[in-house]
Amino acid sequence: MGSTLDSLIHQSFFRWGRFVYRHRMIMALSPIVLTLFLSAGFIYLEQQTTKDPEYFFSPFNAPWRRERAILAEHWPLNERSFWPGKSYDYEGYIDIIAAGKMNEEKGRPNMLSLRYLDELERINQYIIHNLTVPVEYKEKLYQIGFTDLCMSYDRKCYLNDHITMLMPKNRWGDFKGDVAEFANDIIFTEVKITYPIGWRGTEPIYFGAFIGGPHLVDEDGHFDYARAIRLTFNTREENVGNVSHIWRREVARYLSDKENPPSGIVGAFDRM
Repeated sequence: MGSTLDSLIHQSFFRWGRFVYRHRMIMALSPIVLTLFLSAGFIYLEQQTTKDPEYFFSPFNAPWRRERAILAEHWPLNERSFWPGKSYDYEGYIDIIAAGKMNEEKGRPNMLSLRYLDELERINQYIIHNLTVPVEYKEKLYQIGFTDLCMSYDRKCYLNDHITMLMPKNRWGDFKGDVAEFANDIIFTEVKITYPIGWRGTEPIYFGAFIGGPHLVDEDGHFDYARAIRLTFNTREENVGNVSHIWRREVARYLSDKENPPSGIVGAFDRM
């Protein structure tokens, strides 16, 4: 008479029980050892869940890492004495690449047109003065904005002044009286808007970091067209890093709002 399914199951459990009994010490310890071995993966949890592009796209022995370490050593970051482009070791920032919305027939419009510069400045001012996040401190609720979190130089934030410099020079300021002639002389003789490097007196301004797709009109670097303009907002990490992160996320939310977009003529793309 052949074995039934029921008897086969009974025999299997009997053999398994006898095996476990004979090797009871190994069977008792093996789950613990296996758990410890597999839990070692938590050591790499931070790397596996990080959003750091340097970890994902650059090898550990990349030459730029050594070069940046040298620059950071000799020009360390000072959040209270900060100027964009003159420090190399900071993470608290969000960059915005702004371009006019695509025209199927004409392509990207000229961001140097006053219409687009005014719109970009409106967005810039809104982010600086109107975008805030609530923070509770000592049972009081505060609205924290960019000017509360920004890296600064001489107690002043960098407010993307290059937008104004790209506007017609008669928009730079309303000078009157005796100072008007002196101010206009400085504006028209000491300031040079050229690509990739412009000048404000003896101070170089690297427009190569702020302007995308320029059309140069002469060998001196003057340009009459720009496909895109970059805005940058640098926030402090020391002591307020968590609040800075929340504020930058709020900027990203504002820019990506499809129901109420920040502009009807300018598209903005953030990079954190």
